Amino acid sequence: MVQVRMITAGYPRVEAAIWLARLKEQKPDWSVGYTCYPYNVAVARNEAFKEARDAFADFLIMIDDDVVPDKNIVTLPEHDLPVLSGLVPMSKNGLICFNAFDLSAEGIYSSLPGAGEGIRQVYAVGSALICLRMDVLRHMKAPFNFELDEDGLVDVYGGEDLAFVYKCHAQDIPIYVDTDYVAEHYSKLELGSALVRGNPNRTGPSVCAFDASEHLGNLPIGQGYHRLRRERKSAALRASVHGEPVPAN
Repeated sequence: MVQVRMITAGYPRVEAAIWLARLKEQKPDWSVGYTCYPYNVAVARNEAFKEARDAFADFLIMIDDDVVPDKNIVTLPEHDLPVLSGLVPMSKNGLICFNAFDLSAEGIYSSLPGAGEGIRQVYAVGSALICLRMDVLRHMKAPFNFELDEDGLVDVYGGEDLAFVYKCHAQDIPIYVDTDYVAEHYSKLELGSALVRGNPNRTGPSVCAFDASEHLGNLPIGQGYHRLRRERKSAALRASVHGEPVPAN
């Protein structure tokens, strides 16, 4: 069974609400509905997660109420991956970028440069549109939570999305993104697949990179991601020595 929950404060975008109603008609065998958060979004994500776990759902798909997926969302569980996100445009450091990030050995986060590269493993994804395989994650307690700094504010690397990412890496659970799947993101950006639609190169928005090197020692990295990073580094080295093109993945 697949459970789909739209995470909302009670006022979803009309486009998102219409999409959810259509999905409910299209997939009557799926459990489709809303999870409202009177306090904060982390509580709502945990509530949706616990509901899926208690119902022994096979997959949980969470969607923010300002995100409108396309019809391909029904294919996300078919990939049978522990954590799989679609590409959702977002604003970071004054730039528009996608919500999927790699982490270099030097501690530099960088967003994926574009769409159309299929499924690839990454260090971090946001939770605005995410598909979770519950048999892998069912044991995880309170997967989403805010980390606060000494002033009681959310730490720069302490959002509920990254808290979940860190727990996945600590348990060596790989994280993936489907770069062929670009959602529409309303409210803040009102953009989405139009970024790549009609573009023969299918390039996306800006590449957002920021330095997390001071925090690198505190960032958990699963063994699977260690191997992935070594493979990419080796590929880049081979390319520099033999003049081969550097692979995108």
